[in-house]
Amino acid sequence: MKRSRLTATAALATGVLALTAACSSNGGFSSPSSGAAAATAKPNHTPITLMFGSSGPAETKAVNAAATAFTKQSGIKVQVIAASNLSQQVAQGFAGNQPPDVFYLDPLTFQSYAKDGVLDPYAPTLPNAGGFAPALKAAFTYKGQFVCAPKDASTLALYINTKDWKLAGLGAPPANWSQLKADAKKLTTAGRTGLVIDQDESGIDEFLYQNGSPVSGDLVTVNTTGKYIQMNNGDGSDIDNTYISSFSPFTEPYSFALTPQLNTLIPKTQKAENPNNGVLSVPSASLVVGRGSVITDGKASFTYQFDNLNVDGQNIGFVSAPDSDNYRKMSNIDSVFETQPFQVNPGSKIVFSDWSGFSDSSAAAKVVGDSGYVGYRIEVVDNATGSLIGTIKNVEMTASTLHGMERNAYLLSTSGISGRQVRIRVTMETNLDSAKTALIKSYSFENTALNNQTQSVSMEPVTVIKSFALSQNYPNPFPEQDVREADHHTM
Repeated sequence: MKRSRLTATAALATGVLALTAACSSNGGFSSPSSGAAAATAKPNHTPITLMFGSSGPAETKAVNAAATAFTKQSGIKVQVIAASNLSQQVAQGFAGNQPPDVFYLDPLTFQSYAKDGVLDPYAPTLPNAGGFAPALKAAFTYKGQFVCAPKDASTLALYINTKDWKLAGLGAPPANWSQLKADAKKLTTAGRTGLVIDQDESGIDEFLYQNGSPVSGDLVTVNTTGKYIQMNNGDGSDIDNTYISSFSPFTEPYSFALTPQLNTLIPKTQKAENPNNGVLSVPSASLVVGRGSVITDGKASFTYQFDNLNVDGQNIGFVSAPDSDNYRKMSNIDSVFETQPFQVNPGSKIVFSDWSGFSDSSAAAKVVGDSGYVGYRIEVVDNATGSLIGTIKNVEMTASTLHGMERNAYLLSTSGISGRQVRIRVTMETNLDSAKTALIKSYSFENTALNNQTQSVSMEPVTVIKSFALSQNYPNPFPEQDVREADHHTM
């Protein structure tokens, strides 16, 4: 049984590269026009950009060759961009009002852009508009209008384990969805999953699309307020257990809010405290706050996050970090990478966790090279004076010591800080010339460091010299040598 993987290409409606979709004027393009108008309009030689997701060197070479040929024929220059993450980069282009003029689209993404009205429906003007297979044409049709002509289609196949198939008493492969469902049930046992699909677009999207699932979806409007919004699953995977969480940092107390879709999962005691249509709010005092930094250089990305700081049962937050500040500067990140003050008493229990490492160790090793490094220090400072008391961790990662992402939880000894009011600060360091930085703010309901196994750590105090004597310099550590005055010449 075969499944088709489809792709179309969005472009200006001028037959660019003989590609197949167009962006309308409300998409922010510099030279919009419809396919019908393009035939008679005065030629526009404004340079254009082509963004595509390459399947390999052969496709990249072919696209560049087509761009060169098009420029030679039309006089229009084309900037070709092979995107590392096509969907994300196209979306970022639209968000910044600088989308590419030509770009690939898959059927699911197409529906979203078509709904927003940013694609020029030029496909019907193509000489071969009627030559596409009905299924391919339907994939790039919106509200009855053929918008983007398909660029290509590949085939996905259903692989069968013949041994398991025979043991389950199955005959011919399934020819439709109901047969596939029935066969998968028969193949499913306590130790075997009856049907498995790849965890990527080519394995999932086509199953949903061809099985009749809505591409653009039945839209559901959710009323919620907040600056940061995230969709989540509850105890189940169906739509009834899906909810939206939002975080509102505008006024004190800061709070999380969950939409009413989670109403059945909220305990009755919490419902009584929060009767507002099932919405659960958590005040800032209950939140677990984290802070971190991302340092990137090319394809290498290093992340460090400090969170879950809890002292004697109280979660400790961080100093204010206004969104208006420029966190591309590491010094600005260091200035807000400091906790609120907390009192340490004899026997205090202090726990925290951190998360650090490179997202791609092999790429990082190339960027770091022989002499590069990325590191961080966790220090304890006196709240009253701001002076350094000691260091908890001082980590410097080079090409030989870098690692992937790791999370650890710690129990901090009170030795050297008992009886004092202190803060913890983190300082980031790197000598990579092209490094860029970003600030991380995290918020959660639960302090995981309290429930997980911790490693014991202690602070290394600052060494303070209280006395000095000449005897400390004897015997003379320097070898005897003659010192001669050099001749000086003045001009």
